[in-house]
Amino acid sequence: MKFSTKLILSISIVGVVTALALGLMSYFSTREILQESIKNAQAQLARNIMNDIDRVLFKAYQDIQVIAADSKATKWLAPLRRADQTDSEMRSHTLGRSDVIKTLHEKALLTGPWDIIFLVDDKGIMVASTFKEEIGDPVATEPNRNIAFQAAMRGEIYYSDLVISDDTGNPTIIFAAPVRDEKRPDRPIVGAVIGNFLWHVVLQMLDEIDHANRVHLFNREGMTIATRTDHKHKILQGGLVHSECVKKALIRDVANDSMCTVGAGDEAVLACYAMQHGYLSYKGGKWGLLLEMPLSEVFAPINQLAKNIVKYIVIIMISIAGAFYFIGKILTLPIETLTRTVQAVAQGDFSARARVTTSDEVGILATSFNKMVEDLEKTTVSKEYVDNIMESMTDTLVVVDADAKIKTVNIATCELLGYEREELLGKPIETILESKDIFRDKTKLEELFDIGRVVNYETEYTTEEGGRIPILFSSSVMKDKDNSIICIVCTGRDITERKRAEEDLKAFTAKLQKSNQELQGFVYIASHDLQEPLRKVMAFGDRLKAKCGDAFTDQGRDYLERMQKAAARMQTLINGLLMFSRVTTKARPYAPVDLAKVAKDVISDLEVRIEATGGRVELGDLPLLDADPLQMRQLFQNLIGNALKFHKEDVPPHIKIFSKNAKDGASSHSECCEITVEDNGIGFEEKYVDRIFGVFQRLHGRNEYEGAGIGLSVCRKIVERHDGQISAKSAPGQGASFIVTLPAKQFEVVELPTGETGD
Repeated sequence: MKFSTKLILSISIVGVVTALALGLMSYFSTREILQESIKNAQAQLARNIMNDIDRVLFKAYQDIQVIAADSKATKWLAPLRRADQTDSEMRSHTLGRSDVIKTLHEKALLTGPWDIIFLVDDKGIMVASTFKEEIGDPVATEPNRNIAFQAAMRGEIYYSDLVISDDTGNPTIIFAAPVRDEKRPDRPIVGAVIGNFLWHVVLQMLDEIDHANRVHLFNREGMTIATRTDHKHKILQGGLVHSECVKKALIRDVANDSMCTVGAGDEAVLACYAMQHGYLSYKGGKWGLLLEMPLSEVFAPINQLAKNIVKYIVIIMISIAGAFYFIGKILTLPIETLTRTVQAVAQGDFSARARVTTSDEVGILATSFNKMVEDLEKTTVSKEYVDNIMESMTDTLVVVDADAKIKTVNIATCELLGYEREELLGKPIETILESKDIFRDKTKLEELFDIGRVVNYETEYTTEEGGRIPILFSSSVMKDKDNSIICIVCTGRDITERKRAEEDLKAFTAKLQKSNQELQGFVYIASHDLQEPLRKVMAFGDRLKAKCGDAFTDQGRDYLERMQKAAARMQTLINGLLMFSRVTTKARPYAPVDLAKVAKDVISDLEVRIEATGGRVELGDLPLLDADPLQMRQLFQNLIGNALKFHKEDVPPHIKIFSKNAKDGASSHSECCEITVEDNGIGFEEKYVDRIFGVFQRLHGRNEYEGAGIGLSVCRKIVERHDGQISAKSAPGQGASFIVTLPAKQFEVVELPTGETGD
């Protein structure tokens, strides 16, 4: 393992161990504090809930006394029965006391969550109730209510344990208070108010506890009053799940709160108890509240803390390791640099130098090493380095001595000529060079020695089998400090492919010249031999029509007219074909051309057609550019003539010609000119834009518009000959725009005589 790696690992390990130790110390120092804090929070939650229940029950305890002290209750309990009145008459009498029932009902709604409120006279007969079916019944029919009535008649404020109401079947606590006659000095008890407290209020309070899985409310005997598990309630269902813990808490001190842990492992539960202390005058039934929560959930914050600590420790360890690695790399970088430099020099690279970045012992060592390599480079030449260069060359390399004997050849020479290296060493250079090379010519050889080099001299190699290979030969002379010849370095590049390409080019050029001659012959035939018979057909047709026309029948005259029209179309096609071919065969050299003057001359030539159609031509600014003058005239004549031909019926043609500078990415020219010829004619669908530039292509019938369908193809050929582009934009009935892009400058331009601009 390298020293730098050992140093970096050592520093990183120290940093990681330090971070791990600090993290564990932080975790264990806070774990116990957090556990105790969480337990106390759970116990405090139980106490708070128990206190809230006491306050709610105290409110009911107060409310029953307020209802009993109401003046209407005393008034209606002042003697209600005559001595001779029967029970049925009494019941009939009390059923009419609707205002008492209404008062009790309103009191029940105003004072608290009551299920039923009864008003009972001193004989135990219910004279008013929010549960109307029981009015006139004796209170003794319901045992729990009778106990409450007896306590109230003794002057006590009574409250029961949790019981099931015989009236509604709902869990309830029965409260009772005596009703006294306020008008009499001795304030005798004239009856009682008994109320059934709605137990669902307590259940709602238990439902609001979000920090416990199970909630138990138990009495002084340790028996379950109510249980809530997953927001499902069980009322008066028997003993507790952990009744032993509850009993121990009750035996120890029922007035003190307590907590304990039950179970082990993943099933361990933290049980927190809070005993009922009552509130003010309400002492309660010495109930207890038990909150149970799995330790895995209780200590979830601690577990999360542990995960966070582990995460932070990992982050810190990675950060420290990275920092120490970075520091270690900085400290060991000079050593690694020096090591790499030593390895490079050992492999023969004497140009390698150690970078000096420090002034300490390592920096002094690097400086000394660099000085040593410089001295070594001056006195030592790497033969392997030179050999690698020679062997990597694709051209042949032959080194000869002053006597023209071969000293060294590379692999490329051997592979090209078919020799083994040993077969050439020591042989005269004439072994592989032809007899007419410079080494056999004393004059040229002396010239080589005087000048020092010969570059790109065409000669031939001779292969082992006697074959000849054309090469591009170069040589240079190496001399010592006394100007004596050490050796001559010769290189040769195989130019067989180039020679073959030259021969192919000569053959292709000959074929092209022959093809051009044949094309010229075709043009001559088309312009003379084909035209002459056609002219005779047309001339004799005219004579036949003039002299014998009256002798023909209608069918004969129709045949004659068809023949004349066909001959005229044939002549038009031949002229168009001639025009198309002359774009190449009769092309003139490029010269500066004033397009504005060319366009004006074309407009002047077409003046009769323009006036006949009632047309108008707007000519904008056009540039001066390098082009074939006659072909530019033909280009404008075809485009303007087309615009006049394809105009709308009863709408005078309106033609606009203008230009602007443009950049043409498809051309090798940097500066181009865009010329637009725009009309208001019949237009065409753009899907035919490629078709209209084809030879003899028409979008309309011969009877609709004259012409052979070759004008636009001639335009395209002219533009392409000038290394330009032509395109069109149109829509039916919306006119057409023809856009011509031409280079402003051509590569081969002739100067016209003074005063001429290519028109």
